[in-house]
Amino acid sequence: MVIILIYFLFAGIGLEASEILLEHADRLETERKGERVYLYGSVSVKSGEIRIKSHTAKWDKSKRIIQFVQDVTIESPDYLIKSDGVLFDENKDIARTTQGRVLLEFKKRSGSASGNTGVLLKSDSIAIIIGNASFTSLDTTDSGKVKVNAESLSYDFSRSVGKAFRHTKMTLEDRDGKINLIMNCDSMVYFGEGESLYAYGNITLEKDTLNANSEFLKYYRKNENILMCGKPTVWGKTQEIRGDTILAVFVEGELKYGFVFKDAITTWQSDSLHPERLSTFEAESVYFTFVSGAPEKIHLFGTVRSKYYPVERDTATTSLNTVRSDSALLVFKEGKLDSIYFWGSARGEFMRTEKGKPDSLFYEARTISYAPEQEEVMLLGDSYVRYHDFELKSHRVEYNLDSYILKAYGFTAGDSVLGKPVVKQGNDEFFADHIDYNIKSGKGHMYYGKSSSGEAYYSGDIVARAEKGDFYIKGGRYTTCEINSPHYHFYSPKIKMIRSERLVAKGVVLYIKDLPVFALPYIVFSLQKTRHSGFLPVDIGNFARGERFIRNIGYYYAPGPYWDGKIALDYDELTGWLFKGSVRYALKDYFSGEISGSYKFESSEALTSEHKYARWDISLNHSQNISSTSYLGLRGNFVSDKNYFYDTRYTPEERMTSTLNSDLVFYKNFEHSSFTITFSREYNIGTNTTRENLPSIRFTRYQQTLFRSGWLKNLNLSYSGYFLKRHETNPLFNHWVTTQELGLSFPVNIEPYVNISPGVNICGYLYDSDKQGKYLPYYLTLSLNTNISTSIYGNIPVGILGIKTLRHILQPNINFSFQPPSKDYSNFYPVGGIAPYASRIKRLSY
Repeated sequence: MVIILIYFLFAGIGLEASEILLEHADRLETERKGERVYLYGSVSVKSGEIRIKSHTAKWDKSKRIIQFVQDVTIESPDYLIKSDGVLFDENKDIARTTQGRVLLEFKKRSGSASGNTGVLLKSDSIAIIIGNASFTSLDTTDSGKVKVNAESLSYDFSRSVGKAFRHTKMTLEDRDGKINLIMNCDSMVYFGEGESLYAYGNITLEKDTLNANSEFLKYYRKNENILMCGKPTVWGKTQEIRGDTILAVFVEGELKYGFVFKDAITTWQSDSLHPERLSTFEAESVYFTFVSGAPEKIHLFGTVRSKYYPVERDTATTSLNTVRSDSALLVFKEGKLDSIYFWGSARGEFMRTEKGKPDSLFYEARTISYAPEQEEVMLLGDSYVRYHDFELKSHRVEYNLDSYILKAYGFTAGDSVLGKPVVKQGNDEFFADHIDYNIKSGKGHMYYGKSSSGEAYYSGDIVARAEKGDFYIKGGRYTTCEINSPHYHFYSPKIKMIRSERLVAKGVVLYIKDLPVFALPYIVFSLQKTRHSGFLPVDIGNFARGERFIRNIGYYYAPGPYWDGKIALDYDELTGWLFKGSVRYALKDYFSGEISGSYKFESSEALTSEHKYARWDISLNHSQNISSTSYLGLRGNFVSDKNYFYDTRYTPEERMTSTLNSDLVFYKNFEHSSFTITFSREYNIGTNTTRENLPSIRFTRYQQTLFRSGWLKNLNLSYSGYFLKRHETNPLFNHWVTTQELGLSFPVNIEPYVNISPGVNICGYLYDSDKQGKYLPYYLTLSLNTNISTSIYGNIPVGILGIKTLRHILQPNINFSFQPPSKDYSNFYPVGGIAPYASRIKRLSY
């Protein structure tokens, strides 16, 4: 590659501030007493190291101006300037061409520049070529040719800085005349002996199949670096790179690597048949490498967002793969994308439309790799895949986008396998060591898989899934024990599981731990989630003290939507058989209820006799909506003896039950009031005591205004009445009490500033008797309260982040409460927790 240089107007073309010396002329004429001199024939004038020659010259000594005409040359040790006319102004130290085009030739370097007009600034050591300026030079590094065209060119000899202005075009040719690079820009600046080059404004580059544009370009000859700024873009036949800044590094004229800083975007056309499908990768920055002019690797850093269109084998199919991650790597082979890697919280979506039907697959992992040619995706580390209702979690997942085949594995850590595949589909969940699965057809295999359905757990050496969702299990095991080493399980060499319906096994053997107990020709277990008749799942095991048990041997019967029932029995070696059953019934919006119980028959032997007795418990619950505003509820719990729950229940909560509650409740709601009556009984099994409310009655009148209009229209009244008759085992607490509470409130709004809400509550208590034996004693309590509140609104102008105004509201509130103390309340019984006690209150809060 020809090095990107501009060898125009090289150093050393200066006029010294010396007196003008006339070296030769064939003939000389003077006038005005020698103030004006006419020179003819082979005129030669020297000023410092510069010698000016021409055919004729006119020298005005008073004005210190010399006009050179015909075959004019300005020569120095480094350059030669040719023109048909030159005007030299000694006062301004300026030489300017006046006739014909100007030609600048370099002596020490092979190169020349030309244009319509030339200007030489003697004091500033600057030469300028104006109008159709062009420069041509040979690059000594590879004998290539550099051409520059612009409206004007200049060179500062003191600083060795050359410039090109307006409509600048630079062309680099190799030794055979082939164009290697073309650059267009508004202006260009060249520094030193080819050390660096700056280009400004509307820059375009063309090299082989690559193109670029930017607003600013800087070229470093020593390092062969090109820096482009101002939203530069580099593109080829099928690829494009954009960013805030691009740095390209060349080695021996060949592009080797580069950087894209800030808002980096790389796009390419992955499918030549569909040029409108542009794959895109975006990141905060990009690092890329090239080999033989073709991309080798592209590294993306910081919030990577990708959109890739795979090459479709079927023209009726459209696919799009989008991924987000912290970083990414694109690897190319022979100019084609070979693989893509994503790191750090990578997550993606593969969308495919076939015959007009869209479909999507979602996936995420710590690392994602993608091979476009093979259409294979590999997820590594906390991998997750979701397709419709199919979900998979695993350490490693391999997925083929074309065949829809998915494989999942865990990883070995010492003696353990971690990150094993877990599949969830609908309400089913599966665990396995390895999974092969076609997510499109729903067929697949799970090796050493296990799953659960409700309270049932099953596993197998190989689990094959059919297209309809049925499973075929080889070397299968079924149990209702949830621990890893179950107390029992059913084993079958062949099991068929019809999804969400039933499990059928042939050649079944029941194992207690690892010991085979008995065999069955076949067995069927229900897996349905909805209500349906069938045998109950059996639970087999042993207690910590060694006794074995078998529970829940029974049947569930569901003849219709209105009622169902079940009956079962438990057996353990210590206490024997326990029968239990329940019936549920319901009619939507009308009533519902349940009756359940258990029965246990026991016997004990003495020396001379045998004692037989029955133990039992019964529970019932009934709820009925009599109308839209009334309700009736009934609850009852009964047991044969106080130790029954402890002897027959399995959970600590049930075994520690110490109270039995029964009650009957009626509730009625009116338009502005409500009525409740309750009959309840609480029996403590441990202490053999009872507590009964026969009955408790409550009537509530909701707050309502007393007047419809006038200044008293805000006066509100509320009322609550309560009656309780308590009967307990201890007759000391067998009393009744009634309370009547009246509330008055009068809220006043002083618009638009203040709200004032004063109120008073009066409560009266009436008992059947007090501790002194007084009949129908009563007591009154009084409480007063006042609340004062207001709202203050304000606006704060903000004017930042799109927020114009911030509104705030202050709501100060002051509350005052007063309640005189009770005088003599010690003579009253606290019936049901009700006592006419009131402490003195005087409180101000805000």
